[in-house]
Amino acid sequence: FEIIESEEYPENALVTINPNCKNKETAIIFRDSYTGVMLPFLSLHFQKVIYIGEHTVDMKMIENYKPDVVMALSVERYLPALIK
Repeated sequence: FEIIESEEYPENALVTINPNCKNKETAIIFRDSYTGVMLPFLSLHFQKVIYIGEHTVDMKMIENYKPDVVMALSVERYLPALIK
């Protein structure tokens, strides 16, 4: 996989592309810093992953990018921010 840069995405986003992945789905992942260690694993299993460095799910981003999979990954102490 490779990390791409584009002005299409928010400043706090990291986007990976894996053209060799058989799974052609796009995932958007709202994450904290601890999710960084999962980046190599997740990026190998989706053709495109948009990692958003926020603790809360942004419905406007989901509507804008129309991903196949949405994940909210964070450590336990940030759970209250996810349920707002």
